[in-house]
Amino acid sequence: MPSGEVSQYGREPENWPHGPSCSPMCLQTSSVCTKLKIASQLVQQAVQEGWPFRAVVADSFYGEDRGLRGGLQKLKVPYVMALKPSHAW
Repeated sequence: MPSGEVSQYGREPENWPHGPSCSPMCLQTSSVCTKLKIASQLVQQAVQEGWPFRAVVADSFYGEDRGLRGGLQKLKVPYVMALKPSHAW
């Protein structure tokens, strides 16, 4: 879907064919939509469309995921993420 275009299902999650856990953007690239994948794609979209933001802030569910952190580093997006006390560096 081109940037700025709304899916045929609209922006409201309850109208999405696979329920609110799968965004139309995620379904274009995969049949499996995880919270981590949706978060990554939302940040990519914000960067591509020039939406102003200073940083991504997230809880430990996202902070523990190396893939998401690596994606943010690749995009050069600042982030603050919680880590579990048992996190191994």
